[in-house]
Amino acid sequence: MARYDREFLVPYLQNVCAAHLAKRRVIRDQSKLGRELDRQNNISRNGGIENPIYPNRHSVMTAERFWALLLGIVFIGLFLVSLCAHIISPAPAGFFAFIVIICLGAGLPCLIGSIYLISRDMKSNNQMIQAYNNAVIRTNQERKQNIAKANSAIPGLQQQFNQCESELNRLRNLQEKLYGANIIPRQYRNVYAAMYLYDWFSTSGADDLDHALSMFVLEEIKERLDKVIENQTDMLLNQQIMIANQYRSIELQERHQSELVSKLNRIEASNEERNRYLGMIEGNTATIAYFSAAEYYCK
Repeated sequence: MARYDREFLVPYLQNVCAAHLAKRRVIRDQSKLGRELDRQNNISRNGGIENPIYPNRHSVMTAERFWALLLGIVFIGLFLVSLCAHIISPAPAGFFAFIVIICLGAGLPCLIGSIYLISRDMKSNNQMIQAYNNAVIRTNQERKQNIAKANSAIPGLQQQFNQCESELNRLRNLQEKLYGANIIPRQYRNVYAAMYLYDWFSTSGADDLDHALSMFVLEEIKERLDKVIENQTDMLLNQQIMIANQYRSIELQERHQSELVSKLNRIEASNEERNRYLGMIEGNTATIAYFSAAEYYCK
């Protein structure tokens, strides 16, 4: 049975949790930065704004208007011909009046109505084209502004993205150091198992790691652990930063490590157990060194 002194085990598990939670936060931030970087790159390429839709213009000369216009011209023409003929050779007044009424009564409404509708739609079309041209000018101006803003924002976003990648590399190295103590079996080296073990040992007087792992069934407690992770991320990281601030200098870190080694020397342990405790101590020192140097979580 793998039993460990709680004075070493609980801080070690806290360090493991802090490394996982810090990594999750950086991955979340990097993913968000990546999406924003992609968005700004797209804006830099196309301005992030679509071209205005060319207006659907009215059909000025429809078949109905054509025939109405033609009919109006024909009737007005007949009226003019009849008028000329009447001047040259006067026709009976009643007949001439009938011709005038027929020609003007049918011709003028057809002619005026068709001309009015054609003029109205031509004006409307011109207004739509002008509005479209104005929209194109505004769009081009906005596109230039958006491209300039995107080009200005991209270097800063890329720098933050690269900073996240550097932070992830440091955290991966820290996790290798922590898990290198070979306290937690490989299949349990994930954030859920880490949070479960930390919660188990920090809230009880237990010291048997094998027993704790035998009770770990991820499918049954994943939902609860998700809530624990969400609620305790800030608290654990802030605690880790506070601890790291107490040992910010290399001298204080070395002194703290020496104190832990002195405590280890007072424990009866086999060579294998002693090496694991030393691994915990090295992981503790590496975690303190990481958080004391990391400015990322102080933003």
